[in-house]
Amino acid sequence: MAIDHGEYSMSIPPRRSSARTELSESWRTLLGAFLGVSGGITALPYYTQGVFVPPLASEFGWSREQMSLIVLAGGIVLALLSPVVGWVIDRVGVRVPLAFSFGAMAVGYLVLSMIGSTFAYFFLLQLTLFAAGSFSGPVAFTRVVNQRFDAMRGLALGIALAGAGAMAVLAPPFIAYVIDIAGWRTGYRTVAATMAVCATMGLVLLWPSGGVQGAKAVGGRAKAQTAEPETNLALFLQLLATLLLLALGVGGFTFHMVPLLTDAGVSLTRAAQVQSLIGLSVLAGRVGSGLLMDRFFAPRVSALVMSLAALGIVGLAVLGPSAAPACALLIGFALGAEGDVIGYLTARYFGLRHYGRLYGVLYGVFALGLGISPVLISRMQAAYGSYDVALWVSCGTMVLGALSMLTLPRFKTGERAAPASGSQTSGKVEQ
Repeated sequence: MAIDHGEYSMSIPPRRSSARTELSESWRTLLGAFLGVSGGITALPYYTQGVFVPPLASEFGWSREQMSLIVLAGGIVLALLSPVVGWVIDRVGVRVPLAFSFGAMAVGYLVLSMIGSTFAYFFLLQLTLFAAGSFSGPVAFTRVVNQRFDAMRGLALGIALAGAGAMAVLAPPFIAYVIDIAGWRTGYRTVAATMAVCATMGLVLLWPSGGVQGAKAVGGRAKAQTAEPETNLALFLQLLATLLLLALGVGGFTFHMVPLLTDAGVSLTRAAQVQSLIGLSVLAGRVGSGLLMDRFFAPRVSALVMSLAALGIVGLAVLGPSAAPACALLIGFALGAEGDVIGYLTARYFGLRHYGRLYGVLYGVFALGLGISPVLISRMQAAYGSYDVALWVSCGTMVLGALSMLTLPRFKTGERAAPASGSQTSGKVEQ
């Protein structure tokens, strides 16, 4: 049954049978993407960055402010390069860029293990790592997953991107243990080795997959099956603005949760425990939101998740630290959900022919918003002497983003994923 909603409508295969078929035929792709994401630039290097701050500061006298500049600058580099990464992947596929990117990062971390006391050299080397590693981010892996999955696309994206959440939980204590027993230089070598293992296993699993083509192969397949949706500039700009609002609203308090709580008299240990809930709920948000998007209209799922996160921040503003655990869980779930939403909506609205460059722009703007948000909150806290104004502004921003999500149109009938067997499924239902 097909139900028309004007220009945009939703056409998807029957859920159960085709989802089972996709999983049985493409589980290697899904596992490879999970491992690749876990070793990529937005996971292993990002979540272990802070572990190296104390030993480097102790040995070389570098300040924490200096070290934090690396994270901000790296985020800007990724935001600027993501559209370029997408364009390259659209042209040549993911195999060669991924192999180059992971190899360059592994070598870079070996070089970091031999670094001296000159901070400028360390800073430039870190920026080079971010640039070289930009191909190992979610742009490549979400493209592969989108090509191979359709009926269970949301869940598949959630599982693949959960590699970052898993690394956030496992990598920091492991690398910290290595540093404690063998020093920070061995710690950097261990990061390089871990990255090499994740990348090798991931690429081996992805290599035989048909879901690693460039635009020419995807375009040819699309013509053989059905026309790709045309890129709607107004829709793209609305999605861009919506994601920026959500990033600005939800991103800042992942950084400021601990200082907000300690300012309110909560012990550092307890504040850190609350902070850790964000990481765990990111994992839940990845998989949970993906599962929901396969069953309900994705923008509504996103709007609901962001509304709940806004409600959690209201609770923090009104009730204080007693609401912090619930707020942390809702913020983490929202961050995990939005990571899935970007890739899911890009593929559903615009197809796969130009997926890489479109996703790259959307992801880059979202990442930039996540980087700007802590700075804006810091300014508001300094101006008003507390986080109260920042909490209400963040809440309002998320509400605006959720409302914009609710106005997004239904998906166009068109783009279909190609299962490994090349078989097609039929059936049209409203989502």
